[in-house]
Amino acid sequence: IALFFTFVPLILKKFFDLKIPAWFEITVLLMIYGSLFFGEVRGFYARFWWWNVLLNTVAAIILGLIGLTILVVLYKDEKIEGSPILISFFAFCFSLAVGTLWEILEFVLDNSFSFNLQQLSLKDSMLDLIFNAVGSAAVAIAGYFYLQRGQKTLVSRLITTFIENNPILLRGKKDSQ
Repeated sequence: IALFFTFVPLILKKFFDLKIPAWFEITVLLMIYGSLFFGEVRGFYARFWWWNVLLNTVAAIILGLIGLTILVVLYKDEKIEGSPILISFFAFCFSLAVGTLWEILEFVLDNSFSFNLQQLSLKDSMLDLIFNAVGSAAVAIAGYFYLQRGQKTLVSRLITTFIENNPILLRGKKDSQ
């Protein structure tokens, strides 16, 4: 799964002509490296209580940015209508849903192949979901302020840069002008 995620930016570029920012690719690679090498091989999950919290929160922020970016593009292209609170809420839900699906995948792998991804603990899964919600909420709140008030935040700059680097995303709007 981790190996597949390293090729996602290349796949998006080849098939959809999307330019993924370098910082995003680096963040994904650091997450994979942090989880596999530091977390599992070097034992950071066992040695540092906060390691799993950090990785889950960062993953939720990344997923929240992906969901928010998709919704902002659709909103700006007038493919969807909605209030800033609704768009932010759906970005939150997107991130939380993907995080939940990940926890389900961990459960299936643990029970089917005797892995120990959930560290044999319901508490571990619940903490993962809680910090997934925290990271998702942080992005949703920043997205709300960006959409509602035009407030410039790190999130708004990331989304704006992504849209500017991928004008193909707003093709429908440009064609109609």
